[in-house]
Order: sequence, then C-alpha cells, then structure tokens
Amino acid sequence: MAHSTLVFKNSAFGTIKSAPVGFSWTTLFFGFFPALFRGDFKWAAIIFFVTAVAGVLTLGWGAWIAWIVFAVIYNKMYIKELLNKGYVVDKVESRFTLEQLQAQLETTLAQ
Repeated sequence: MAHSTLVFKNSAFGTIKSAPVGFSWTTLFFGFFPALFRGDFKWAAIIFFVTAVAGVLTLGWGAWIAWIVFAVIYNKMYIKELLNKGYVVDKVESRFTLEQLQAQLETTLAQ
C-alpha cells in the first residue's frame, strides 16, 4: 500500500490530482487499469503493451513479472509526469517530511 499521498494542483487550469507514493497494489492486481482511470494514457499503453508482449513470449508468466516491476515504479513515474505537466504540490498527506519524500522519489517537489 502506498504510504503517503501527494495532492497536486495545476495553477493554469485549477485541476487537482491525488498521487500515492510507494508500492502500487492496484497496478499489481489490475495492470494498466489504474493508469487508465487516472487519465495517464501514455503509461496505460506502455504497461499494456509490455505486459502483453512479455505474456505472449513467456506463455503468461512474463506478464506477472512485468506487473510486479510496474507496481514498484508506477507511482513514482506518475508523480514525475504530473510535475512535468506543470502540477505543483498543494498538500502532503504523510508521516514523512517533504524532504524525505523527495529523497524517496529522487526528484524535487516544489510546494
């Protein structure tokens, strides 16, 4: 389960998005659907195609491996995509400090 949640706001459009930090159990169990429901179509397509190809090449077992890998990295990639699109951190819902979260995400979070 994700251990923290960052709430992002796009100042240009006023859009607010919530992004969990940590392991993505939903990606592990539901594959590309969490990315699709978040509106992250690029990563939904990437997860779908990588797991489909891995599954076809390994008679199904590779899809599970791909899902585990994406479950580990997807939330971090989603946060980086939001930052690249101009979103800024509006609120931090965590027991960790912002500096600790920045170290875990290996990126700078401007608040």
